[in-house]
This record gives sequence, C-alpha cells and structure tokens, in this order.
Amino acid sequence: MAFPLTVLAQPQEGNNQRFLPDHITHWAKEDVDRLVRNKVLTGIPEGALALEQPITRAQYIALVARAYGIEPIKAAASRFKDIPDDHWALGHIEALAQKGLVDGKQGGLFEPEKPVTREEAVVILARVMGAAGTAEKENALAGFADARSVSPWAREALAFALEKGLLRGYPGGTLNPKKEVTRGEVAALVARSRYPVVTILHLNDLHGYIAERLDNNNKPFGGMARVATVVAETRRQNPWTLMVDSGDHIQGAPIANFFYGSNVIEAYNAIQLDLATFGNHEFDWGRETIEKRMNEAKYDYICANLIDSKSGQLFTGKGYVVKEVGPVTLGFTGLITPELPTLVNPKRFEGLQVLDPAAAAGEAAAALKKNGSVYNIVLSHLGFEEDKKLAQKVEGIDLIIGGHSHTRLDQPLEVAGVKIVQTGQHGENLGRVDLEFAGPQRSQASKHEVQAHTD
Repeated sequence: MAFPLTVLAQPQEGNNQRFLPDHITHWAKEDVDRLVRNKVLTGIPEGALALEQPITRAQYIALVARAYGIEPIKAAASRFKDIPDDHWALGHIEALAQKGLVDGKQGGLFEPEKPVTREEAVVILARVMGAAGTAEKENALAGFADARSVSPWAREALAFALEKGLLRGYPGGTLNPKKEVTRGEVAALVARSRYPVVTILHLNDLHGYIAERLDNNNKPFGGMARVATVVAETRRQNPWTLMVDSGDHIQGAPIANFFYGSNVIEAYNAIQLDLATFGNHEFDWGRETIEKRMNEAKYDYICANLIDSKSGQLFTGKGYVVKEVGPVTLGFTGLITPELPTLVNPKRFEGLQVLDPAAAAGEAAAALKKNGSVYNIVLSHLGFEEDKKLAQKVEGIDLIIGGHSHTRLDQPLEVAGVKIVQTGQHGENLGRVDLEFAGPQRSQASKHEVQAHTD
C-alpha cells in the first residue's frame, strides 16, 4: 500500500509456482491454493491445473468427494451403463449415488465425460452440504436477467448458493445457469463452501482521530479515509469481511469533541461498520449523548455487562449477536470495563450498572452456542491484562479483540487456547484477522494468523 497506515494482516501463503505454474495469476488463485493445500485439487497429467478448461461430470464428482471426505466405494460393477467397471472415478460416483447426492441421465446413463453446467454443479454441492430446500428461491434469484432460464430442479440450490455468497452473477446481471463451468470456477465454488475464509477488520481506541495527521517527518498517516480504502479493498477481495470496533471511538480528538462524536458515527456509517462495543469514554458526555450516538449508528452496539440499574435490562438491548457470514455462523459478545463507574463523572453514569464481565461472557458464550455459532469473538474494552484473565476464566471464547489499554500486538497472544489481538490507538493501525474454516460446521478455525505490516 502506498500510504502509511499499518495493517495487521495474515501473511501470504507460499505459492505453488514450482509445481503449478499455470494458476499463479489466475483470479481464483487463493481458492485453488486452499484446495491444493488440502489435497483436494490435483493437476492434469502434464502437471498443470488447466483452470480454464471445462470440468467433466466425473472430475467434478471426484473433486467434491475429496473435499467433503466422502470415501470411494469399491463397487463390483457400475450402476450406470456408460461407466466401465474400471473407470478411474467409479468409486467416487458410486459413493455419491448411493447417498442420493447425484443422479444419472435418461436410459441409465451418467455421461461422465460431459462438461458440468453451473446449475448442475451447484445442485450437487448443495445436496452434499445438506442445504437443498433451505432457500427462498424466487427472492434470491430476483434481479438476474436470465433467472427464468434456471431449471426448476435447480432453483432452490442456486438460491441457496447466492444467499450464502458461494455463487456470484456475471457482469450484466446474469447467472448463465446452462454455461459449462471451468476447473477454476469449480475450484472457487468448492473452496468457498468447504474451506470458507472470513476476514475480521478491527479498530480500538480511535478516540475521534478521524482526520489524517503528520508524523515527525511531515508524512501523513492515519485517518478514516485510509481506513475506508483498506476496508473497501478487503471487502472487494473477500465479501465475507466484517469491520468491528472495541470501544473509545467518539471522544478524544478536538474534531470529534466539537461535535460530541457525531462525526465519528458518520465516518463509521460511511465505512459500513458492522459491530461495536462501548469504551468508558463513550460515557464522558453522559448517557443521553451516547444514546443519541447509538440512534445515529447504522450498525449494532453490543455489550453484555452493562445494564439499566432500575429495569435490569441491557443498556444496548443486545449483549451478543449471531452473524451469518457466508456459510459460517459467528458469535460476537461485547464487554465494557468494570472500572467504568470510577472513570467517568458519577452524574453521567447515573442509572447504569456494570456486571462482572467474566460471568456475562460465559452466559453469552453458552447462548451463542445454542444459537448455532461455531466461533465466538469477544469485543472487549477491558484492557490487555484483563483480556488474558478472561481467556483463562471463560470457556467457549475463541478470539478476543481488545481495547482500553492501547496495546499494539503485532502477533496474536494465545492464552488457554484463546487468541487475543489489539491494534494500539488513534487509528494508527488497522487490525486484520483471517479465519479459514475446515467446513462451516467446524468450531475451530484451521488458520488464524496476525502480523504487523508497515507501509
């Protein structure tokens, strides 16, 4: 990047150029790398992946079976007339056919060497994922110019794939359901369903520094314009991206204080922030002001340990939320420091009570699990040392995105199996965590790295 905004980011995977030179510049390179890394995708006899070649029905069945761990069956004979008993893909085809996941053609044929169409590929994948019949077909397909050309038997599967972000339309707003798919297109489809990657971008302790500043060498740095650029580019590269904040964002810099933080909320709305929790400085101007800021926000505030002392209800109304990100269900919990009553003017804290963060986090983790979350993230404004204690006390937390202590962690710290990250202060750094899941139902991410990158 050409601007001096630090991004705490996942290092790039080592490429496979020595072995697979034909995919290095391909648009599906990252998806292909995940399949190659998991020994799902292999090259053709010449040693290349041939990503622009159409994929046959037999090749596609074998690819899906390997990706989802469906073992081939040693069949004595093929159930399909046009598949010889010694066909290389017979075991994979029989395995999926036995489970009712693939169908033959008329006359007892399978047509193993015929190219797969987009709708055929999606239907088979949706069946393997157990997702057939789960989507509102007309709503999801609406807006595509050629939606009527989708075969009736494929509509629900295509709707599911579109809703989950597994399938995307072509420029011009078409689906091209009858189009033959290439090996590269199939690699992207299977990788996104079987090994989905969710990116979490995060800030903490912005303290109203939404304008760029100059360092000692008069070089500009920081500012929400730079953050917005990174967020937009990251979302372009990976639509399964969330942007979150761990508190202390509306108060601090004069430009924010002059407007009581309303311009910070405008900036966060502009970058389409997804979630935030409170820091203690959100209450420097009193309860009424932060309630106004909450009403202006187009994103959710969550905090599980701050209640109205009279009603006993959560101040935000939400202590935790479930986010469906592609095929993955994530849980988020917000926590504020229990030191809040001593850090703000008591008159501006009247009517509020802070609960024990560990107890609140434990209850939230249990509730999130019941609601289908496979990976639980805490937006914490407790401080680095308290985050370490939280990780040791509470089961069911996978990642803590911290704040309050203004700690910059160039690498995640792992405590009791929980990763802890934090980005410093004042928007000088933008945190990034990439979570690669080995299947949307798995509760642990298979890859979770963070490192400092200075431009």
